[in-house]
Amino acid sequence: MFSFKARLTGIKIAEFESFKKNNKNLVSGSFVVEEPLSWYIIAVKFKHSEMVRYNELLTWVYRVNEKNFHRYQLSLKDPKDKETFKENSSMMEYIGPYYATKYQHLGCFKSSTISGLPWIKKRNSTTKCDVPLVEFFPDIPGEYHLDFCLEAEVDYKFKAYRRLSAFEEFHIYIEKKKDVKKKRL
Repeated sequence: MFSFKARLTGIKIAEFESFKKNNKNLVSGSFVVEEPLSWYIIAVKFKHSEMVRYNELLTWVYRVNEKNFHRYQLSLKDPKDKETFKENSSMMEYIGPYYATKYQHLGCFKSSTISGLPWIKKRNSTTKCDVPLVEFFPDIPGEYHLDFCLEAEVDYKFKAYRRLSAFEEFHIYIEKKKDVKKKRL
């Protein structure tokens, strides 16, 4: 069973630092689940910088879909080497101009400056985030394997739009959620 956007309130059991290869941030590693039937969280901690130049009028007309940038693939295998979870998505959910502020309560902080002429704009921003990607509930103990691949840098040009963005730091970690005991009324 999986759920998304959980709060980080657990005990860190593993941490993996990414390495760059062919414009990709890659993470591959194993971690041990000693207590099955408990909730675990796969979370990311990163720093991202970007510069975007755009013509407000033309960008509105062409509608650049930002979720096509910084695509990632996440897969999780159980001790029997069976793939228990796979996801293809975009990190733009956390770093896009409107998304990062949506996740401030989960640990995203964005600073940005916008300058330029009335229609020609330039936006420089830096985002620091510490947010969960997925929460899972393993049913068997043992060694689980995680693979993660992220498009690390973007240099995109289209008509009146240009984006240069890159991840400066990127870590993935696994947390075991603390047991919550219900209080009796």
